[in-house]
Amino acid sequence: MNVLGCTALLGMVVLLHVIAAPFTKVEESFNVQAIHDLLYLRQNLTAYDHNEFPGVVPRTFAGALVVALLSSPVVALCHALHVPKLASLYIVRCVLGGMSVASIYRFASAVQAKLGLQVACSLLLITATQFHLPFYMSRPLPNTFALILTLNAYADWLQLKTWRLVCTLAFAALVIRCDLLPLAALIGISLLLAGQLRLQDGIAWGAAAAAISLAISLPVDSVLWGRLTWPEGEVLWFNTAENRSSEWGVMAWHWYFSSALLRSLLGGFLLLPLGLWLEPRIRLYTGTGLIYIALYSFLPHKEVRFLFPVLPLLNLAAASALARLYINRHKQWLGSAAFAAAAALLVANLLATALMTWASAHNYPGGFALRRLHQLDAVTRSHDAPHLVHIDSYPAMTGVSRFLEQSTPWHYSKAEGLTEADLRTSDHSHLLSPMSIVPGFTNLKSIHGFVSFRFGGVKDAIAAALSFKSPIGLILKPLVFVHARPDINTT
Repeated sequence: MNVLGCTALLGMVVLLHVIAAPFTKVEESFNVQAIHDLLYLRQNLTAYDHNEFPGVVPRTFAGALVVALLSSPVVALCHALHVPKLASLYIVRCVLGGMSVASIYRFASAVQAKLGLQVACSLLLITATQFHLPFYMSRPLPNTFALILTLNAYADWLQLKTWRLVCTLAFAALVIRCDLLPLAALIGISLLLAGQLRLQDGIAWGAAAAAISLAISLPVDSVLWGRLTWPEGEVLWFNTAENRSSEWGVMAWHWYFSSALLRSLLGGFLLLPLGLWLEPRIRLYTGTGLIYIALYSFLPHKEVRFLFPVLPLLNLAAASALARLYINRHKQWLGSAAFAAAAALLVANLLATALMTWASAHNYPGGFALRRLHQLDAVTRSHDAPHLVHIDSYPAMTGVSRFLEQSTPWHYSKAEGLTEADLRTSDHSHLLSPMSIVPGFTNLKSIHGFVSFRFGGVKDAIAAALSFKSPIGLILKPLVFVHARPDINTT
């Protein structure tokens, strides 16, 4: 057992998530469309997706640019070999997943140097058995790019490479996710109190890093957005001065601690306090993560993905507990029982992760609908006639991206606010819609999606266990419908 081998295992888990759920949702829309446009449209900036769908606030292209640059050689080769464009989505996600895995490898290597091999490997094994981090490590969310940078910052923190730590956090907070500012402040205060950073050095390095960060973001994002902009500055103003983040929903102040952490850490949630008790050396790091979450809890709008950058610090405490239990597993019966209980938590992690992965694989009906439409080989009048597909907002938010689009004769529209009368008199030949009946169109196919879990009673659970089946099932319902004009034949 070594860090590289455990990292490879985590990489395989990330790859399995890419294969199980390749499509992306609305939260990933800006970056996935930006990566597509950088790869395929290049200098044709007016045709970029964000010009038509800019979102409420602008986002930086910095992360998308890096992923597009690293993906471009393989994407170009696939294009030359006439491989379907959908393959590029897999490539892009694998590249991003590789960046995430490389970052956690660096973090785990720093953990090994400070806390030992057992803690580092336990950290990677716990992460690999969880759902949220491996699932999202390949997804083009701003939070994923923030996770990559903070993992590298944590490695610098453990190795006392203070100037790199300050510069990395400054770039992450000013360019990628402004909500990392409290985390950067907490780490900075801890460095000052520990005598590991002089105030004048912190100010100088932070100012230099801020200047470089803005020197990158301002010209790049201003050119691509077509106006002078500092995206994270606008996001910060939107969330603080205007206090409008609550428009996306409000959760109770305790939600992160009472719900989100339990779901994201799974069994690690129970090991976390034990690790804090057994290993004094990790209290500063995990404590910083917990204080950050407590501060962040004052914001009314909450999502699990907002916690991604600090989950590795919490897993560090769980890993310290698991490593100590592993080392003491042969010390009397109590040591063996304690380690067996910890191992059972990892098995429970795997079962819960398998269940959530199963559900997630059915959570992108829009993407499956567009792929199914192409597979149906629907034609209008002749193979050369244009196929104009209208994609309603729901399928557009649940899996559709430009990576799924095909070339001539296919054309696509995501125009909003169209009524049934508008659709009936429009030139659209096909529709992807959450409505099963649309006047003027024939329903070709219904695409089922995940609605909720089905839990049986005690008798059902016993019967399922005796037949080696899962006592928990998925409730799937038709969520997206593929429509075509009545005169279109399908094969």
